[in-house]
Formats: sequence, structure tokens, C-alpha cells
Amino acid sequence: MRYVVSFLLVTSGVLAVLADWQRWHPACVGGFDSDTCVERQSDWYDYAPPGESWIPIGTSAPLMATSYVLMALAVLGLFRTARAGWWTWVVGAVFALSFGLVAAEIFASASTGSAVSLPATVVTWPVLAGLWPCALLVLGATGLDRPGPAWPLVVVAACLALASPLALYFTAAIVANYMSHDTSPWTQAIGGVLTVVAGFALLRARPVGAAEREPALVH
Repeated sequence: MRYVVSFLLVTSGVLAVLADWQRWHPACVGGFDSDTCVERQSDWYDYAPPGESWIPIGTSAPLMATSYVLMALAVLGLFRTARAGWWTWVVGAVFALSFGLVAAEIFASASTGSAVSLPATVVTWPVLAGLWPCALLVLGATGLDRPGPAWPLVVVAACLALASPLALYFTAAIVANYMSHDTSPWTQAIGGVLTVVAGFALLRARPVGAAEREPALVH
């Protein structure tokens, strides 16, 4: 399971980097205070999700939507890589649905060339901004009371929490050492790199052993 989840996380992160590359390159290569870079920092170019005055750039939106789809699939099995039990699938499904709805909204916007707002995403963004980091905190704590090294799950949880929608705006500003008036350069790319790191760290996590699995029913 963890190999599949790891692959999905890494691929999701790479797609996020590719999506952001189209927004910021070459506009912000020479410096973040250049006229072209400052112009690209406008929320007009935000695609995760697009705003009312959205201006599409290349294939950034569909790439990011695909990244969210892969993230949804990864999240579905993420908690199962740390603990056995049916409840891990339930927790994963809640957040997978949230990522999936965000992906649907971005895909819909990309297909029409203008911002499309899906009613359900009114709930999903608070879930991903608030509950998702809390769930990741629990995931990281799980690594501390399992046999084997604790650091892989701690790294996974920390990276994904820093890349969560609300935290990422602060994370990107700190990493880029630049606070923008709108969106800091390379925001989604930084989140993508963190997701890639999380994916590779998961490979080092100890598999859920037979002793941790739920006992079979005796008839």
C-alpha cells in the first residue's frame, strides 16, 4: 500500500511544480520585484482555485487539477499505511473527497476558461485548511508509538501539513523569503516539492505488520 501511496504523492507533487512553472517562469527568474514578476503575483493568475477575475496561463489549471486528483487517491490510503483498521479508510475517504471536489472545480474552470464555483467546495476548503492538518498531526504522532523508526511518518505529516492550502501561503513566503501583496512566487511549486519529499519519506516507513492488523473473525 505504501508504495502506491508514495508513487501518487510524488507524481502529484511533480505535477504541481509543472503547473506553477508556467506561471512563474520566466517572469520571476530574475527577481521577485521585477515588473513582470509583480504582475504575475496578482490573484488574477491563481488557479488553485481560480478566482472571479481568473486569467488562465497555459495548462497550469488542468495540471493542478490532476495533481489534486492524485492527491485524493493518495490520501485515501495514506492513513492505512500507518494503522490497520476500517476507520483509516473512512478518515482517508473524507479528505480524498475534499481534494476530489477541489480538483473538479479546477477542471470545470479550465474547461470553460473562466472561474467556476461548485457549491460543495464551500465546505471542502475549511476541511482542507483546518481538519486536514489536524489529521496529519495525528498521523505524525502515530509514528512515535509504532515499532521501527518514527521519522518517516513525522516527515510525511510535517511536509503535507506545510503544503496544506492555508499553511502553504505562509510556508511559501518563508521559503521564498518574500512576502507578496497577493500570491508569493512559486507557492504551488513549493507545496509540490514538499509533497514529493513526503512521498519519498513514506517509502522508509515501517509497513503495518501482521501483529498490528485487526484479528480475523472466528466462526
